[in-house]
Amino acid sequence: MTGLTEAQTTTLAAIAETFTGPLSPADANRVVTEYLATLRDHDAPATAVTREELLAFVSVDPRELNVLDNLIEILHDLPADKIRDIRRVFDLLATGWGTALLTGSRMAPFHELARPEREAAMTALSQSRLSIVRSLFCAFKSLTILATYAACATIKGSPSPYWAALQYPGTPAKDPNFRPAWVPQFEDMEALAKAAGAGNPIVLETDVVVVGSGAGGGVVAAELAQAGYRVLVLEKGIYYNPVDDHFTELESLRTKFDNGCLVIPEDGSMLFLLGSTFGGGTAINWSASFRLPHDVRNEWATHHGLPYFNSPAYQAAVDAVWKRAGCSDAHLTHSQANQVLEDGSIQLGMGVAKIPQNTNGTAHACGFCNLGCPSNEKQGSHVTWLQDAQKAGAKFIQGCHVDKVTYSADKVATGVEATVLGGAVRLVVKAATVVAAAGSIHTPALLLRSGLPNSNIGKHLRIHPVSTVHGFLPSKLVKPWEGAIMTSVNTALADLHGNGYGVRLEVPSSILGMLATVLPWRSNADHHRLLLQYPRTASFIALVRDVDSVSSVTIDATTGRPRIHVSLGTKDSVSVQEGLIAGAKVLLAQGAVEVNTTQFGLPPLQLRTKEDLANPIECPTTQTWIANVRAHGVVQNRIGLFNAHQMGSCRMSATPAAGAVNPEGETWDVKGLYVADASLFPTASGVNPMMTTFAMGYSVAQFMKANLAQEKRAPTGAKRKIFATPTPWWLRLARDPTSAVVVVLVWLLGGTKLLAGPLKGLLGQRRLH
Repeated sequence: MTGLTEAQTTTLAAIAETFTGPLSPADANRVVTEYLATLRDHDAPATAVTREELLAFVSVDPRELNVLDNLIEILHDLPADKIRDIRRVFDLLATGWGTALLTGSRMAPFHELARPEREAAMTALSQSRLSIVRSLFCAFKSLTILATYAACATIKGSPSPYWAALQYPGTPAKDPNFRPAWVPQFEDMEALAKAAGAGNPIVLETDVVVVGSGAGGGVVAAELAQAGYRVLVLEKGIYYNPVDDHFTELESLRTKFDNGCLVIPEDGSMLFLLGSTFGGGTAINWSASFRLPHDVRNEWATHHGLPYFNSPAYQAAVDAVWKRAGCSDAHLTHSQANQVLEDGSIQLGMGVAKIPQNTNGTAHACGFCNLGCPSNEKQGSHVTWLQDAQKAGAKFIQGCHVDKVTYSADKVATGVEATVLGGAVRLVVKAATVVAAAGSIHTPALLLRSGLPNSNIGKHLRIHPVSTVHGFLPSKLVKPWEGAIMTSVNTALADLHGNGYGVRLEVPSSILGMLATVLPWRSNADHHRLLLQYPRTASFIALVRDVDSVSSVTIDATTGRPRIHVSLGTKDSVSVQEGLIAGAKVLLAQGAVEVNTTQFGLPPLQLRTKEDLANPIECPTTQTWIANVRAHGVVQNRIGLFNAHQMGSCRMSATPAAGAVNPEGETWDVKGLYVADASLFPTASGVNPMMTTFAMGYSVAQFMKANLAQEKRAPTGAKRKIFATPTPWWLRLARDPTSAVVVVLVWLLGGTKLLAGPLKGLLGQRRLH
């Protein structure tokens, strides 16, 4: 992004000051006084924080944290068209008529408005009838608050001045003596580029090239390398050694997440969180490890014609990855927030369960693990399967952007074309087998850039839409940044719409910058008021198994980058809404005196009278608020939404008409091109998908090994086999008209029983060409 004009910079600075600027002395005194009075009224646990420190907190000037420069750097991460659009908005707000047109305020440039006027202007944006205008509020709010509270140091290099009053450590505790047992080795691309000669591409040859090092790609790489194949893994992100990594929030979000943590759909209605580092999402997720629910397995097996998911072979895959990832719930120690969820759910008679973690039996109490694990206790791909792969001879390249898959005229994979060294050098990898494991946003984009024609590529995207509910519990010192992030789940509404579709409640990562970003913003003073509650705030996510939303991935015609489209369905909106209400009830049962959702314009639920506090859920105050939650509803760009689970955009299917890849993970369009990530899911999993993605990668690897082994035995020049046996009989007949004719003739002649045995043998052994 080239530098902003002076007028654009002035407008951006005014926007930042509107959302996070220091409170006036009167507002600061009022907010702090009310907070301390609430703590006294509810016999809150004493802390060492003084009134003066709280006043200092609400009086911090974000310019101390270089927020304007942080914002400009974050804007660098946006796609060019989004940058252009934001520039135009800045230009409009730099004029009186543009400010009046967008916000309904008086006709004056935005930066010349008094702060109350600017705050009213931002509120007007959030309440606009036009979704695109409301998206401006979402963007301004999220970018400014993240740039402010996720920053870890002032201009002078001292720790963030927000931390002390909250007793917030800012970064995870690290063992100074820790050294990882294994550190990956990467190919020296500068040396290879020098050897290739200036202007020439680097050309490499291998048996299997894997695009992506996450939950699917890591498993495939290990399985194929251990089977004796030459494997090359290409990863867009970079490896961070935990010894050298400072795990600072803003920098980690910008470097370990895709597009600097700014992946948004075209309408700007939610934030997509995608891992983009060595190990993919497994390196920065929350350790939650679920087996695929049986009702979902059965749906995939029956409704989607994929009986493998009800087979012993799939169960063996699940067991294998479960063991290698070190998954267990025997060692769990709940954080305060997870204990609130479990205790409140039990108190209200709601279904609740423990969530296993992939931490090898360790009581993993790292509340910062969404920035990467400082101890390597979290057993993601980056410390398990990728280690196995390299020990078996696999090679790794990081900082590699894959442009397209190459294939012959008869649609047989021949490798990939990519760029390395910041896009300066072309890389050509020759391989007869290609595995796309770049995730459910980038895998379909890769296949589309490569010209695959199947109309299902990019469609059927499932996202587990998520919103949050927050409770202020003055009697509990929650410290939501401490302890294991996610170890309990409320399942009371998991079947809200039947057939396993509904919403679950879980505890999210709640480090300061991300939590501040998702909290509602009604005014600058109100947002500061909510942040004072941070040490005593418990937050839940309402995670929806999406059923009627319509989401997809396409590519930009010019750049080929993915574009995401989301239209939230009616049932899924109800799931979010009812999940928030259920979460509020759990919080109230555990002593919350204030509850907030992220619905724009919804006032907080505040219980102040003895009558309300004696009956916190059924009291008229709460019931009126619940009715208001339903009246506001869940409307795109009228509520804070995000998602961290993308699935289904290249879904596995029984026929080419129903999906992008066959039941073994091979694309219908190109032989030798496999998909091995969550984009294979026929539907949303309904639970955190890491373990299912591991199992999917393991399963695809077994199919690949069987296919490759059989191809080695095939005569020279024989065509590649599409499916490994056993293949469903009806699919063999659909692909082999000769066999179908034989069966029909036998049936007509009444000879089914006589020829059943020979026919079974014939169909079971016949090669499909």
